[in-house]
Amino acid sequence: MATDYVPQQEKSRRIVLSAGSVQATISPQELRDFDCGRLEIAESLDFLFRVSAAAPTSFAEEQVRTLPKDAVVLALPETPPATVLTGDERNSFLEWTQQLTD
Repeated sequence: MATDYVPQQEKSRRIVLSAGSVQATISPQELRDFDCGRLEIAESLDFLFRVSAAAPTSFAEEQVRTLPKDAVVLALPETPPATVLTGDERNSFLEWTQQLTD
């Protein structure tokens, strides 16, 4: 997953996460909240979510049911995951989110 900073306003920085053709923006605060567990699904990202947060009867759950429950997934609604982070990649991504500033 590639990441870049995208300035929108002087005091409101956004992060761009991209994987293949999926590209979405999110605030640093939302990413930190996601890492800490205050958010299980970052919907402003057209879904950055933990596998454990997928609703049991949803299309997302169908796509990720065989993945580890702590995996982090980036996907557009009603599409297969663009990227799946597990293990060291997941840990590195979540550690990185805590270093972000607004």
